[in-house]
Amino acid sequence: MAPSTQKSKSDGAEQLSTLVFAVRRVVELSALALLCNGAVAQVVLPEKTALEIRLTERVATHTSKEGSPVRAILAAPVLQDDKVVLPLGSKVEGRVVHLNSVGLGLRHETSSIGLAMERIVLPDGTVVPITAQVAQIENSREVVQKNGRISGVRSTGTLSHKASGAAGTLALSNPIALIFITASSASLLRFSDPEISLPANTELILQTTAPMQVGVGADPGVTPVAQDDAATTKLQAMIRKQPFRTMTSPKPVPSDMTNLMLIGKADAIHRAFEAAGWMQVDDLTATSTYQTIRSISEEDAYHRAPMSLLTLDGQKPTYALAKTLDTFSKRHHLRVFATNDQWDGEQVWVSSSTQDIGIGFSADQKTFIHQIDHNIDHERTKVVNDLMLTGCVTGLNLVARPWLPEHPKNGTGEEIVTDGRIAVIKLNDCAAPLNVPSKNQTAELPVHPNVATKATRQTTLTLRNMLLRDNLAVTAYGGIKQGLGLKHPKPPEQPIPTESVIDMDRYAIGESDTAAPEASPQQPIKPGLPVGTLAVTKSGLPRYTVELGVHSGYAGYSSGNGGSVGYVFLPDNLNDPVYITALGNEHFAGWNLGGSVTLNTREHFSHEFTFDYNRTPFQVQFVDLNLATGPDETDPVTEADFGFEESILSTTEFGYNLQYHLKRRDSRWRPYVFAGPSVRLMHLTDAPITKASPWFKLGLSTVGILTAAWKYGTTPPLEGGGVFQMGLQYGGGVKYRVSRRVLVRADYKETLTGQPDFWSKSKNDIFDPNELPGYTLEIIGPFTEGVMRQQRATMGVSFVF
Repeated sequence: MAPSTQKSKSDGAEQLSTLVFAVRRVVELSALALLCNGAVAQVVLPEKTALEIRLTERVATHTSKEGSPVRAILAAPVLQDDKVVLPLGSKVEGRVVHLNSVGLGLRHETSSIGLAMERIVLPDGTVVPITAQVAQIENSREVVQKNGRISGVRSTGTLSHKASGAAGTLALSNPIALIFITASSASLLRFSDPEISLPANTELILQTTAPMQVGVGADPGVTPVAQDDAATTKLQAMIRKQPFRTMTSPKPVPSDMTNLMLIGKADAIHRAFEAAGWMQVDDLTATSTYQTIRSISEEDAYHRAPMSLLTLDGQKPTYALAKTLDTFSKRHHLRVFATNDQWDGEQVWVSSSTQDIGIGFSADQKTFIHQIDHNIDHERTKVVNDLMLTGCVTGLNLVARPWLPEHPKNGTGEEIVTDGRIAVIKLNDCAAPLNVPSKNQTAELPVHPNVATKATRQTTLTLRNMLLRDNLAVTAYGGIKQGLGLKHPKPPEQPIPTESVIDMDRYAIGESDTAAPEASPQQPIKPGLPVGTLAVTKSGLPRYTVELGVHSGYAGYSSGNGGSVGYVFLPDNLNDPVYITALGNEHFAGWNLGGSVTLNTREHFSHEFTFDYNRTPFQVQFVDLNLATGPDETDPVTEADFGFEESILSTTEFGYNLQYHLKRRDSRWRPYVFAGPSVRLMHLTDAPITKASPWFKLGLSTVGILTAAWKYGTTPPLEGGGVFQMGLQYGGGVKYRVSRRVLVRADYKETLTGQPDFWSKSKNDIFDPNELPGYTLEIIGPFTEGVMRQQRATMGVSFVF
C-alpha cells in the first residue's frame, strides 16, 4: 500500500475518534446540565394529589380485555407555588387490570372494571411515572369503590324495570294483556344496559397513592386579556356594568350567579364548546319531558336534557349547554347570554355555570330538584380547562367583583359559595380545535350488543332477579331501606376540586371597594343561535314521537260464525228409537275497548302495538231429533231437561301493526292504512249451560295468575279454558290533530283467524253413555264454518309525546 494512502486512513481515523469524543462530551455535559436543572427545578407532589384525565379512546367491559391499553390526556393542570408542574393536555397512559363483563348474565349481574394509570408523558416527551387510582368519574351512573374499581348498575334494579314489573301485575291472569303490557313497556321504558362503557371524552379524577417528583416551570401558553393598566381599567368597567344574577321564569326569583365572560364570535363559541364535548340542550316540551322520564327511570344518558328557563336582565339565554356521561342526575351545564358590549371588535357574552351532582327532595319546594355543587367556582375552573384544551383560548383574566351579595342562594333555595370573581376568556375563530376524538370513540356512537345476546341477557337477568329478590323477605327489606333513605337521605357525592392556570397570579385583577351601580336595562338582543331544539322532520315536528291512545266501539263478526258437534245414540235393540243430538254455538255483535302505543319513527311510517278487549254474546244451541216421534221433532222431555242461557265471549287480542300515513306529519288530517300479525285469546266468562241433565259436565275453572297461560291452553273452552289463535290484522283509519299534543282517530279493523273450536276438548265429556243403557254413543264432528273474520269500528283519542 502506498504511504500516502496509509497516511490518509490514519488521519481519517484520528478525526473520527476526535469527533466521537466531542459528541460524547457534549452528551455528558448536556445530561449533567439537565440533571442540575432537574435538581433545582423539582417538587414533590403529596399523596392524594388530584389528577383529572380525559379518555381519548373508549374503554368498555364488553369490548376491552385485561391488559388493554388505556389512553388519556390531562384535563386539568397541576400547579405548585403558582407554577405549572403538570401541563394541561399531557398524555396519560395505563392499562386495564380488572374486568368483569355481564355477557349473557349467567355469572354476573353487574359489570366492573379496574384501570391502572402508570405514566404521564409531558409535551416535551419527559415521562413521569405515577401510582394512582380512580377516585371519581364525572357525571356518571357508575360507582367507584374504595379500591378504585368501577362498578356498573344492575339492570333489574332500575326504576324502569320495577315499573315494568308493576305494570305487568295489571294484566292479572290474562296472558294477552301481559304480552301487550310487556311489549309496550319495553318500547317506552328500555332495559338498561348493565355493561360499563367509558367513551372518549369521559373524565375521571385520579388520586395519587404515593408522593411523586415532578419538574416545574411549564408555560401556561396564554396571555392575559388585559395586558396593561388602561386595558385593565376598561375591562373592570365593562364587567361592573353587567347584570350578575339570573332570575327564574315565569315567577322571578333570584337564581344563579354569572361567573364567566366570553369574548368571541358566536360561531367560535359554538365550535369551542362542541369540541370540548358540550351539547346544546333541547327545549322543554312534552317530548323532551318524556325522554327525561326515560333517562331517569332507565338510569341512562339524555345528553340534551332540557334546563329550566333562567333569564338575565329579562333576556333569554342564547345558548344552553350541558355535558354529561350516562346519567340525568349529574351534569355540567351553563347558560350563555349575549350583551351589547364588544372587546377589540369582538362580541362579549356572560354566562352562569353550575354542576348538578344529584337529585334530592326539597322540603321548601316540596318537590324533587337537581342538587348542585354549592361552590360554583369549581364549575368556573372546569369550563376554563375545557376551553383551554381545545386550543381556542387566546386570553384569560380572573376579575374580582366585591359588590356581589354575600351568602346568595339559587332559585331552589340552595346555598351558593363563590369568591365572586368572573373568568374572562377570549377565543379565536376555533377553526381547527385540538384534542377532538374521532366520533366512533365517543358517546355519539355507542356500542350495542347483537340482538340475540341482548335478548338472552335480559331474560337471564330478569329470571335471576325473580328468584333472588321477588320474595317477601327481600321486598320487606327493600321497603324498609327505601323508607329510611327517604327519612335520612344520603348527601350526594361532592366533586373533587381541580386546578386551572387562570388561578395563577398573572391573570388576577385585583379587588375594588366600590359598590356596584344599578344595572341599566339593556336593549333586547337578537340571539345568535337558538338555545337548542329537538331533532325535527321536514314538517317541523320532532323526528321521534310516541302516541298513547285509548279507543272504544263496535265489535262483530261477518263470517265463520260458530261450530257444531253431533251425538248419535244407536240402540242395541233395533226396536228402540235412535236419538240424534246436535250442539252448536253462535257469535253475536258486541263492544270493544282498547289501547295503543304508537312509535312514530319516520315521516310516513309508524310502529303500533295494540290491545283490544271485546265482549260479544255467545250462545249454545240445542237440537234433539227423536226418530221415534218422527223426523224434525224434538222430544219434549229431553227439551225440558236442558236450559241454555246466553254467555259472554271475552276476546283479548295483542297486535303489532306497521302503519303507513298518506300525508306528512304536519297535516291536520292524516289517513292511514295498516297491517300486521296478532295473537288472541277467546274465553267464556260464564258456563254456557246453567241447567243441564246429568249428561253435562261443564264448569268454570278458577284461573290463577301464575298458571294462567297453562290453564287457558289446557282447560277445555267450555269448562273455563280458552282458545289461543294467531291472526292477521288489517284496516285503515284517519287521525285528526286537535292540537300539537292531542289526536282524535277513527279506525276500522278486521282480524282473520281460523274458526275457534269450542267442542273438541269437551265432546267426550258432554254425554255419558252409561246413563243410557242399551245404547252406543257415536260422536260426529266437530264441524267449523271456515275462516272467522272479526270486525271492529272504533273511535279514540291519542296523546302525543
